[in-house]
Amino acid sequence: MKALQSYNEEGTNTNGSLMRCAPMALISTRVTLSELSESVRRQTASTHAHPECVQMDWVLIVLLSKILNDSLSKDELFEVALEEISSFSFELGISFKKLKEEKWDDVTNGGRAFETLKSAFWAFYHYDNYREGIIAIINRGNDSDTTAAVAGALFGAYYGEKTIPKEWAEKVNYKNEIEDLLKSIEE
Repeated sequence: MKALQSYNEEGTNTNGSLMRCAPMALISTRVTLSELSESVRRQTASTHAHPECVQMDWVLIVLLSKILNDSLSKDELFEVALEEISSFSFELGISFKKLKEEKWDDVTNGGRAFETLKSAFWAFYHYDNYREGIIAIINRGNDSDTTAAVAGALFGAYYGEKTIPKEWAEKVNYKNEIEDLLKSIEE
């Protein structure tokens, strides 16, 4: 139990679980909100039990679920994210609220869960296509792999898989296995 508690200490609010939680949005219509919340908490806490990590994973799942099920605009999605983040932390809500007007160079892109979600959403909000948004993130550096994974989930859900550059999609490891798994979820 002590190892799990160490993930709650300051500085352990890192983004590792954020890049792997996106598929949970696919079950959002098949379970109750309470069941989804508990599933997200358990999935996150297995490696990143800090409350900020759990909350940012939850925000991403809510956003993806809204994209897939409710066809919200980017401005409406911004409001959903702002409400969810603000309900967790007033300070993080204030920081997220500035996102629309912030310049890309002023958005922090480090390993913290909130920073990753904010910078991924910044790219999603300001770019109108998958390729340009992901390239901007990668060229930015820092923790760009995780940020690109999160933004990629947002772009892919919003614009559809056909907008993912074909040459990128062809290089995905275990592509056939992933496609088979997705088909089994849809059934």
